[in-house]
Amino acid sequence: MRSIFFCLNFMAVFYGLARAADGINGFDTVQSLTVDTIHCLKRNGYSAFIARVYVSSGNFDQVGMQNIKTANAAGLLFVDAYLFPCVDTSCPSGAQQVKSVINEMAAQRLGITRIWLDIEKYQWSGNMQSNQAFIRDMVHQAQNMSMDVGIYTSYSNWQAIVGLDWNEFRILPLWYADYDGHADFSGFRPFGGWDQAEIHQFQANFNGPCGVRMDLDWFP
Repeated sequence: MRSIFFCLNFMAVFYGLARAADGINGFDTVQSLTVDTIHCLKRNGYSAFIARVYVSSGNFDQVGMQNIKTANAAGLLFVDAYLFPCVDTSCPSGAQQVKSVINEMAAQRLGITRIWLDIEKYQWSGNMQSNQAFIRDMVHQAQNMSMDVGIYTSYSNWQAIVGLDWNEFRILPLWYADYDGHADFSGFRPFGGWDQAEIHQFQANFNGPCGVRMDLDWFP
């Protein structure tokens, strides 16, 4: 799996640059991207991208995986992936989903820095302890495979799925959604043991430059 982790050697450098600057403009999208499109986005000030690699139906997102290859080829500063888990009772376990995604990314020789677990309201059970166990299995599987892992969620999603006080993974990086339109952390409300975040998704379904419909993400 060496290829999937080649960017990890540069993480410390990248995050140091990010903190030293006013902030990094990032985006996530599920539409297919070309190298020319990403070059256009770079010219418009975007330097970070997070691609979806797994969908809630329990399948790989091959468009997202190709977008990772394209983003790397286009020289984006920062490229990550997110996994939208299948949580229906007929789905594989959380650990198996993470394992299959990481193995697939390795097989395709994708270069990312981190995989984010997308925790939002969609077919989760009403049993918070069961939901917590599912997330725990995903996190531990990623860690067991030496993959850096973070959590994508929001205050209200975390509250509904696992409860605001569940803080088992407070040490993991947080990418939070709050569509307040502000590229900063001014509106952040602590939850889940997090008193700060790493990324703020501050606007959804934005008609961005270069013909890309995107969510807007800000990195301090």
